[in-house]
Amino acid sequence: MPTGFGRTSYIGWVEEDPYGTLVTPPTKWAELIGEDIRTIRTRTPRPVFRGLDVAETDLYDEKEGAEGTFTFELNYNDALRLLEHALGVGATVNEEVAIRDAHTFTLTDPLMTDKGLTFYVNKGVDEYQVSGCKISNVRWTFDPARNGQMEVTIVGQNVIGVAPTAPTFPNVARYIAGHQATVEIDTVARNFDSLEITLNNALDIDKRILGSKSIDQPVRGDSRREITAILRVDALDTDWDNFRAGTEFQLEVNHVGPVLGNDTFRAEWNMLKCKHMTDPIRLESPGIIKAEWDVKILKPTAGEMLSIVFASDESVIA
Repeated sequence: MPTGFGRTSYIGWVEEDPYGTLVTPPTKWAELIGEDIRTIRTRTPRPVFRGLDVAETDLYDEKEGAEGTFTFELNYNDALRLLEHALGVGATVNEEVAIRDAHTFTLTDPLMTDKGLTFYVNKGVDEYQVSGCKISNVRWTFDPARNGQMEVTIVGQNVIGVAPTAPTFPNVARYIAGHQATVEIDTVARNFDSLEITLNNALDIDKRILGSKSIDQPVRGDSRREITAILRVDALDTDWDNFRAGTEFQLEVNHVGPVLGNDTFRAEWNMLKCKHMTDPIRLESPGIIKAEWDVKILKPTAGEMLSIVFASDESVIA
């Protein structure tokens, strides 16, 4: 029996319409940085008093599915469908005919009603399809020393094993590099060491129905959606004052990539109302004093908590 290697692993995805309908083949693929998607197979003993031990016939399958995370490098192309299912229906505007389109995603509700995702997960030794998937959490991380990364947490309804597929990976020239990023606070650029943005969709995940071992379609319940950020920067004397005063601010992350027509590839994250949640000043060693901003993104009076724009040569979200 052959041994598996991480170098042969990958993940692919494609949209389901309607939700829970297995779709083949994937429309997009990614090389993995990390992956922890696990098959759920909950075996439950019968709740009877008789017998000191669980007999071999006393277990039944209560729940099946999959859940977990995967992490990959961000590209100006290829992540649009994941962004749409994480935030809500995207809007596309042509900026330059047959050359550049801008795709905008805002955190909206409802979240892709009656649509889902099918994922193809190859772990080097096995490949399986996970259908009926929803995105429950996303984390974007930006660092000067590497490409931007996106960590996606999914929950899936059904899992089947399949033969390995033939992936087509993104163009390496279009990865979103750390050196392409600028961070702006209230439209003023600020030097930064790293940034992490986390979206919790507050999905009601474990919806159970009679007649099935699989979960029903996850939806947003009454738990509040949450977006947080951790920003590490060189400290300024105004950072502590702003924390004490509860000053709200706008946070933008802008990436400018290769030339595309009369403009460039672009990727932008915009959060209109943010607030410090803890004292940001960190004195860790001699040298430049750092500020670590623990930020909560608030719902503004007008607009959404988070909007993301990708400008690329992809004319449609796929």
